[in-house]
Amino acid sequence: MLGLVHPPQPLSPVQETLLRALALLNGRARCFRFTALHLFGRARGSTVFDRAHVGAPLSTEASPTAALDALVRRAGKAWSTEDASVDPRLARQTLPALTHRAYAGVPLRDDAGTTLGVLCHFDEGPARLDEGEHEVLTDAARELAAWLSTLSISERALGSPQTDVGPRAQPEDERARSDRLEREHSLLLSLDAAVSRALVARVPLRESLQRALDVLVQKLDVALARIWTLNDAGDVLVLQASAGQSTRTDGAHAQVLVGMSEIGEIAASRTPRLRNQVTGDPATSGPDWALDEGAGAFAGYPLIVDEGLVGVFTVVARAPFSSATLLALDTLSASFAQAIERRQIYERLRLRERWLSTTLTSIGDAVITTDEYGLVTYLNPVASALTGWSTEEAKGHLLDEIFAIFNEHSGVPAESPVNKALREGRIVGLASHTVLRHRDGRLTAIEDSAAAIHMPDGPLTGVVLVFRDATAAREASAERDRLLAREQKARREADYHRDTVAALIEAAPIAFTTWKGPQHVYETANDLSLQYLRRGREIIGKPFAEVVPELPPDHPIFGRFDEVYRTGKPYLDPELHLTLSGEDGLQERVYAFHLIATRGMGGHVDGLMACIVDTTAVVRAREEISRERDRASALAAQEMRIRAFAEEARDRNEFLLGVARALGEGLERDTILQRLVDTIAPRRADAASVWILGPQRALSCAACAPPGAHLFAPEEAPASPGRRATSLPVQHVADTGRALVLDDIPEWAWSRAAEGSPDLPDATPPLDFQHGIYLPIQRRKEVFAVLAVTNRSGRPFAEADLTIFKAVARHTALALDNARLYGETLRLRKAAEHATLAKDQFLAGVSHDLRNPLGTILGWTDLLRRKAYDAAQVAKGLDVIERNAKAQVQLIEDLLDVSRITSGKMKLELSTQDVHEALDTALDAARLAAGARRVNLAVSVEPDVGAIAVDPDRFRQVVWNLVSNAVKFTPAGGTVRVSARRETSHLVLVVADTGRGIAAEFLPHVFGRFEQAEPGTQRASGLGLGLAIVRHIVELHGGTVQVESEGEGKGTRFTVRLPIRAAIRPSDLAPDEGPGQVPCLLGGVRVLAVDDDPDAREVVTAILQRAGATVIAAGSVAEAFTSFRRERPAVIVSDIGMPHEDGSSLLRQVRALPEPQGGRVPAVALTALAHAKDRVDVLSAGFSSHVAKPVEAEELVLVIASLLGLPIPGDVAH
Repeated sequence: MLGLVHPPQPLSPVQETLLRALALLNGRARCFRFTALHLFGRARGSTVFDRAHVGAPLSTEASPTAALDALVRRAGKAWSTEDASVDPRLARQTLPALTHRAYAGVPLRDDAGTTLGVLCHFDEGPARLDEGEHEVLTDAARELAAWLSTLSISERALGSPQTDVGPRAQPEDERARSDRLEREHSLLLSLDAAVSRALVARVPLRESLQRALDVLVQKLDVALARIWTLNDAGDVLVLQASAGQSTRTDGAHAQVLVGMSEIGEIAASRTPRLRNQVTGDPATSGPDWALDEGAGAFAGYPLIVDEGLVGVFTVVARAPFSSATLLALDTLSASFAQAIERRQIYERLRLRERWLSTTLTSIGDAVITTDEYGLVTYLNPVASALTGWSTEEAKGHLLDEIFAIFNEHSGVPAESPVNKALREGRIVGLASHTVLRHRDGRLTAIEDSAAAIHMPDGPLTGVVLVFRDATAAREASAERDRLLAREQKARREADYHRDTVAALIEAAPIAFTTWKGPQHVYETANDLSLQYLRRGREIIGKPFAEVVPELPPDHPIFGRFDEVYRTGKPYLDPELHLTLSGEDGLQERVYAFHLIATRGMGGHVDGLMACIVDTTAVVRAREEISRERDRASALAAQEMRIRAFAEEARDRNEFLLGVARALGEGLERDTILQRLVDTIAPRRADAASVWILGPQRALSCAACAPPGAHLFAPEEAPASPGRRATSLPVQHVADTGRALVLDDIPEWAWSRAAEGSPDLPDATPPLDFQHGIYLPIQRRKEVFAVLAVTNRSGRPFAEADLTIFKAVARHTALALDNARLYGETLRLRKAAEHATLAKDQFLAGVSHDLRNPLGTILGWTDLLRRKAYDAAQVAKGLDVIERNAKAQVQLIEDLLDVSRITSGKMKLELSTQDVHEALDTALDAARLAAGARRVNLAVSVEPDVGAIAVDPDRFRQVVWNLVSNAVKFTPAGGTVRVSARRETSHLVLVVADTGRGIAAEFLPHVFGRFEQAEPGTQRASGLGLGLAIVRHIVELHGGTVQVESEGEGKGTRFTVRLPIRAAIRPSDLAPDEGPGQVPCLLGGVRVLAVDDDPDAREVVTAILQRAGATVIAAGSVAEAFTSFRRERPAVIVSDIGMPHEDGSSLLRQVRALPEPQGGRVPAVALTALAHAKDRVDVLSAGFSSHVAKPVEAEELVLVIASLLGLPIPGDVAH
């Protein structure tokens, strides 16, 4: 705080350092002239700083306050008195005569607790320290004690003599030094006086500072001196004055950001900077300039007043600064700071006086202000006109002399409201019938009030009196009855305006803004102005047009500004509409806008000032009142509509409640629908019916009310078999999926016939129903039923009826879906029971079919071991053992295939096979079995059936299972026919027999695992797995297998269809391509790949990229859905089993989107689960296809290409 540093070697004179510290400290104590340091012990002596004689220290071995210093030393703590001559604490003390009455001292104590001395302020007259000044004195004492302790240690280490703080005999060089100091002291005194004169001169601040710096440069012979002031925003330093080598205030240093460069850093840190060796200091900015100009030292000071920064003061000298020069610069920095602060306060006060004067001059009421003693200080023009006194004449007079008031009727002087306001400190008003006597004796009826003026800290400083001429109101007393309402309103407005003026004087609740120059540059703006503009203090210094860029250049407001500036005539607009930027974008606001010109000292216009009030709320309220009046006029009519609507709503709710009960009772479809139509008709319609779409989308009436009513509907018109009545309402709604409302059903039906529809019958019976509503009942946007509601002629349906019946249709869809789910649940339960029974039968069959060949093998093995047989018998036994072992191997292979199917591990090894050769190979073993059973085997293959890309082993397994199954159930002499042909894009393989056939009830279970038509002991040999394996292998090839039988004893026909991508002719192959090659099928296709396993995701991504696709990879459902909404891929490939949310959850979110947003995009499921149920589950969840893991690259690419309808070369197999 005091700028003390560890003494360099050799030690500097202690007294100079202490004197500088005391000068700094004295500047903080405003009420004390002297600041002194009194030391005890070896360094005994005193150093005193006298504010009245700057630079002339008083050093003596005898302290001028020795008696009081002794009190501080004995107490060991701070002690102070405002007036020692009357302090009761000193009454019992025997003290010498005190020449100084005010005293405040603090002991200096080292780390060992020894009192080194006392630091104190004192003065001849009474004075006191405030709390902040006392803290400064205490902190300084602590710092001085530490510095003196350090100084003492340094002197002992160097063997120096005792510290010298008082006068002693000086050698010759000391005398020369004393002469030099005296010259410096005189110079600094004259400098201080000259700078003070410059700072108090009645000139602008910039000129005042320039004069002061010119004096400083001249007297101290420094190279350069500059002063910057802080702007209002507190972030930029503006160069105000420059003297010495440069007098320019523009250029690079004209504005400096706080915190930037060395000047800005002084302001930011608020810490002085001193460098006595500029050219050698690495911190110097611009060392080349310093060297060229001969700059030797630099000093920079923050200009601070009451802890607030107001600017920065810097000096550059050619030689190092002396202690006396630094002391002078310290003192001058404080003077500069106080001068800048005083001038800024003066400018603000002057601006506020201009605002107040303009306001009081422009208002229509008379205003008089007094001081706290009731002496007049100001009259506005209206008050001067009513009293006959001008402000200059009235100043200093008691208010009663100027403002003489009397009772109008009695003539008795009335008490001045100012006296009452001074006495009570509140707002008071005149009694009725008060008149004011003009200076010339004329009487004027007035109304007035007075309000006390308080300072922020509470003391009353005066009164403001506001009054007006009430003569016109008194003269109109005869018309009081007729104008009573208007008078009351006028009084309220008068009270409002009076209160507004009072608030304006105390808190300025009006937006005030001033501009300078023809460009209308912002000079000042109060907080309310900034609030209106939604901007901050950065607008100061900017032109009005730049601050409001949202206003077009041709806006009339700019012309008004120019006109007032040019002519000097005021402009008033009570409703100025401006569209300005706000928190929610551009907003239109309405303002009461009063713009006047301001004039400079020469009387010419140099700026503008505006008083602005935001009246948006008032204008909007007026508009709202008008709208409310219009609304009120419609309330009566609306009330009747509301009653009717309420009754209708009650009926509607009761009806919907009845519908809910009808749909909620029971789960049998026809019962639910009959209850529904019974609820609708005749309560809400004359007739109602529900139509169900069956196979081939044929319509049938499931329920109607009243009974037989549907016979009179157009949809029951006669039609020939096989003709769909697409032109009739029910079928029309079923086909289009959109609601249909008809006001003339017969006309609509015949209009369809006129359009050329062939489906309308030639004759239609007479119809009694004319008005109808036909609504689709949908499940997942698919129509599965239609609700028909009709009325007889003269009862058309209203819009509300359509809304109600739409709700009925939605609830009906839910009820039917629940009934369907209930039926599905029953079906699944039966299927589960059947599967359990089949499993038990299968286990029994496995036990039987494994034991039979095993028993035979063990029997023959035992016989061959126990007894010697000839070669023929041994060969026969081995043949039996081999045949039964192969049967057992086949059983085990079937079981393993089922296990592979269940776990999803059955894979295809595709290769191109000629159909003729593949069938011949597969039928070789079948021919032997057929011959053994004396069954005829006929094979028919088209010559041009071509080649097929299949797994040859699995293809042979399909053929063998189908043919051997046919041979097994065909009696001797029967025939099994095998044929193969190409049908458009499919290879069709048919195996038909003339065997026992299959019962109709067993046909749906033929391809089920463990299924056989004969249960128990009647079952045929085998486990019942062959056809299940056939179905799975065919489906893995992308094909289908079907079974047909007309009944028991009528044979069976199995048909296998392989799609085109799995069957080719040799002629389909390109000359340069062979079968099995997979070209780049997915070029340009965007694919979203989803898998939580990074390795699996990387594999799928590589496969798809190799096929030419653009892949968007995602590791979770949330990430995938976000990528889907952003990227809109053409297809989704997703793993099913993922933590938190699975692939089915992702697809449900996608399917919930509208079709334009990708809700119907194809999707492929990847899963390690390959059960048939798993396949059904993923397809039910909305997936388009299913691929089992581990993924085969060709299979995945071909599945995607097929879903997208992309062309597939003939040599590509699926």
